Amino acid sequence: MVAPEAIGPLQRYAALVAEQPIIRLAEPLARELGLREGQIVQASLQTSVEGVAIKLGERLFMLPPGWLRFATGDMRGFQVVRLPTGLGLKLLPPGGGAGPAPQGSVPSALVSSPSVTGGPPAAAARVSQALLTHIDGVLTKPASFESLTQLLRPGTLDGLLSSTPGLQRWATELSLLRLRTDRLDAIALQQAIQASGLWSEALSGNSRSAGQADLKTLLRQVLRMLGPNSSRAEEVSSALDEIERSQVETLHFQSDHRLAFSVMLPFADADPVWLRFEREPRRSAQQPPRYVIDLHLRPAHSVDLWIKSSIAGRNIELTVWAPDRRFAALVAQYSDELAVELADAGLTLQSFRLIETARPGEAEGPTASERRALDVRA
Repeated sequence: MVAPEAIGPLQRYAALVAEQPIIRLAEPLARELGLREGQIVQASLQTSVEGVAIKLGERLFMLPPGWLRFATGDMRGFQVVRLPTGLGLKLLPPGGGAGPAPQGSVPSALVSSPSVTGGPPAAAARVSQALLTHIDGVLTKPASFESLTQLLRPGTLDGLLSSTPGLQRWATELSLLRLRTDRLDAIALQQAIQASGLWSEALSGNSRSAGQADLKTLLRQVLRMLGPNSSRAEEVSSALDEIERSQVETLHFQSDHRLAFSVMLPFADADPVWLRFEREPRRSAQQPPRYVIDLHLRPAHSVDLWIKSSIAGRNIELTVWAPDRRFAALVAQYSDELAVELADAGLTLQSFRLIETARPGEAEGPTASERRALDVRA
């Protein structure tokens, strides 16, 4: 396989999906495992001195040597394919599968998956120049959700859809995608992340029915209905580019054996919330993986709040940046209550750090002499 350094960044995305290992299975064994042609299964990866294997049920199957290294416990998708000698399990490219799995699925690549018979150079050549040009344009833009944030604020996109002939239907679709602050739960958040547009291609024709739309699909339909001459078309197009840049970045993270993605979650009664999720590489087989969740939200008018949660096993470390001192004092009042609620859920708040400034790199905050920090140990 061509080393990543030997090809350009755009061709690298094609190379990532060009050659994939295939594990050959005898027909009796495939029947025993309940496998059928075309089926997609999720399996965990196991590493040892002998190489990398996948665990399917209670059986281990070795991957061919020379492929990328994986961490023990990583989940990957495999498709059951027909071979001349029986069936085989084909390792899917990053984002392949029937939909996002909590353990580590990522959105499907913005490039198409070439045949495994051609090497990476041939695969890169088959990717259309138009698509490469589009991805190149997306990558040259700043990494932000500025346009999408503005568009998803209550009254902006929904107001445009409600007032434009032919778009009222999409106003209803958008309302189904929006969360509400008074009805938040784990299932609602999971559905909102799934519908954020990050997994549009992976979900298309698989886990979603034809009548359901995610955010990226909705914006594409709106852009098509508005037409190129609309004054709002550029705003919608820019928001779409921001989603696609996030998709490409997520694919790039996975090529470096990292699970990380960023999404913007729309709310009906508040500004949209930026969320970034990352699973850090395991430091050792004995230590649980560490998950980092970043949030940026505006719970009150003109009040910004940045929250970083680091989770390892049942232990949580929490850092909150709040530029507004009055709001920071309000947050501090609830730190003990938060520790109690987490304990009731079987979790331990190891530390709670409150910093009265904007998160570094996000916005200009007070000078160093004006900053104060509160560290609460639970």
